[in-house]
This record gives sequence, C-alpha cells and structure tokens, in this order.
Amino acid sequence: MVNQDNYRSNDMQEVIGDLTRQKVVRQLHDSLTQTVSALAMRINYARRLIATDAEAAGVELEKVEDLTRAATKEIRHIIFLLRSENQGEADLTLELEALASKMGELFDQEIELEIEAGVTEHLPGDVQEVIYRIAEELIDSSRKLDGENQLLLSLKMAENDLVQLNFETRAMGKTDPELFDELVQNNVQAYANLIGGSVLFSGEIAQVQVLFPANQVESEGEPPG
Repeated sequence: MVNQDNYRSNDMQEVIGDLTRQKVVRQLHDSLTQTVSALAMRINYARRLIATDAEAAGVELEKVEDLTRAATKEIRHIIFLLRSENQGEADLTLELEALASKMGELFDQEIELEIEAGVTEHLPGDVQEVIYRIAEELIDSSRKLDGENQLLLSLKMAENDLVQLNFETRAMGKTDPELFDELVQNNVQAYANLIGGSVLFSGEIAQVQVLFPANQVESEGEPPG
C-alpha cells in the first residue's frame, strides 16, 4: 500500500510545480518580454539620433540603462522563483524573511512580518511550503501598487484550532483596485485548497485572509495505483 502522507505530499508538489511554472511564464510574458522589447526600440532610436542630436541620444541611452537595470531585476526575481531549495524542507519563518529581504532588495518593497512564536511547529513541511507560495503570490502582486506602500504579512493561531495567514497593504499612494486580479485570486485559492483552507479577499483595503486547520489530516481513500 502506498503511504498516504507521501501521496498527499507528491500531489501537493505537483500542483505547486504547475502553479510556479505558470507564474514564471506570466512573469516572462507580462514583464521581461515587454522590457526587452522596449530596450530594442530605445537602442534603435538612440542609434538614429547619434548622428543628428547627440544630446537627445544621450537621454535615450539613459533610458536604455534604466530599462536594462529593470530587466536585470526581473531576471533575478525569476531565478529566485525557480531556486533549487525545497521549501518543504526549510523553516517557514526563515524563508519568509528571505523573501521579504529579496523583494526589498530588488523592488524596494517594505514588508513587515509578524510570525507568532511556535505557530510553524504545528505545520508539516508541505503545508509550510503552501503558505510560503501564497505569501509569494500576494507580495509579488503588490508590485502593481502606486506610491509608497508597506506590506504586512502575519501568521498566527486562531480559534477552533485554525491558523490564520493575513496579508494587507498600507498604501500611502493610490491602491490599484485590480491588485488581486482573477488570476491571483484563483492561484491563492488553488494553494489554499491543498491545505483545506478558505480565502477572503477585501479589495477596499487590499487585504487577504487565509484560514486553514492546524492539524492536517490524511487524504481520505486510497491513492490510485
């Protein structure tokens, strides 16, 4: 008989892998591809200006430099998404701290973490990985916000033996009403489904709450094969 815990873990890893690949494809299409395309146009324009207006060409080359830095950040971010470490074997608190540090370094995001002492001790490794992926999805989506913003991510025990993950933005600029678009909401819900969680989105204050049982039970029934 196949071990039920291994079956659940393998199923989780398959879903997580699929969602991560979709995220990387989205990053490549929506961000990096457009940046590289803009680079090509700017370089071509600057090349044509050099012979007639050196000053204007210099301005265009400065824009090329800015775009190149932006592309480099996106590439580093994609590499970070695809890093080889297995999240399921890492400490969730340390991984979230590393995520906050990396997003601050690359995109100047200010992220405050509030992780209740001992809460991760109740969570199996694969559940911790799912929580990490939810946090990553929400934090990455917040890059669409205008103005200066502080992000708050908290994880704590709630009533009825539930764990609560809470994410909110404290925007000092305009909050984009499409911050949590349908794709992001679907992805977060797909992750939450893996751990029996429920998701509540609040667009008015850009807040997301995920509740899930602290004591994860084995899947019912026998795995196929």
